[in-house]
Amino acid sequence: MDIKLYIKAARPFSFTVSFVPPALALVLAWAQIPNFYPKWSLFVLTFLGGFLAHAGSNILSDYFDYKKGIDRPGTYGSSGVLVNSEMTPSQVLNLALFCFLSASIIGLAIMISIPNGFSLLWLVAAGGFLGFFYTTPPFILKYRAWGDFAVFMAFGPLMTLGGYFVQTGIYSIKPFLLAFPVAMIVDAILHANNIRDIENDKRCQIKTVAGILGKEKAIGMYEILLYGSYVFIILFVAVKMIHPYSLLALFSLPLAKSNIEKLKGEKIPPDADAMTAKLHSAFSVLLMAGLFLGKIFR
Repeated sequence: MDIKLYIKAARPFSFTVSFVPPALALVLAWAQIPNFYPKWSLFVLTFLGGFLAHAGSNILSDYFDYKKGIDRPGTYGSSGVLVNSEMTPSQVLNLALFCFLSASIIGLAIMISIPNGFSLLWLVAAGGFLGFFYTTPPFILKYRAWGDFAVFMAFGPLMTLGGYFVQTGIYSIKPFLLAFPVAMIVDAILHANNIRDIENDKRCQIKTVAGILGKEKAIGMYEILLYGSYVFIILFVAVKMIHPYSLLALFSLPLAKSNIEKLKGEKIPPDADAMTAKLHSAFSVLLMAGLFLGKIFR
């Protein structure tokens, strides 16, 4: 069993998008609820469940992209374990199913261990559906221009709201809405990947939002997703939903501007998705730091 190969198959550069929602939920609960005490064991389980579901979705995506001839030598976006014959298709499929099964067991354990835990079932089911059927028939969300919606909801409002409920036992509109700016950058990770792959996707008869818009308009959408995230933070501060220290997130603006300029260059960078994932990390850490400082110095 080659653990390093399994980790490679899961595409670990993107794992921040499954870590941030439960972390953001925890920090928001601590910042806004008096006498709140974090439930660290549940936080670890929430993160682990989300991480495994995310890994399963990535691995399953590689499997179906390879089987359909989308991933082949000279293309980007996959882990490369199938294209480079480092793993067999059956090994990749079994690994993906193991990740999803493990995530399901963890989700069930969390629901059993907290009051009214089974009210989370709709969130877990929705997230599981979006992740599992991202490339799996019959829904194949990725190939039918529903990929942006899937990653936005799964790694934004749904996971953040679920993480907040696990910590507090309360459903609230605040974690749902606060996840929007973070989720927009998550979508931008996928969107950047799809902009780079427009021509390959056309040859493979795959529909993505980027492909439908065309390169120029798709880059415009990428710009809206990034700058729109900062507009949301400013708006949330203006309506006093979050502390003004949350404006620390704006310090990641230069990185956002740099990413946009790179996409507007003559050639789309092959690491367009990875560089957007770095922005997601910087934005999220600064936002959570602002929420933390707002609690300390209010």
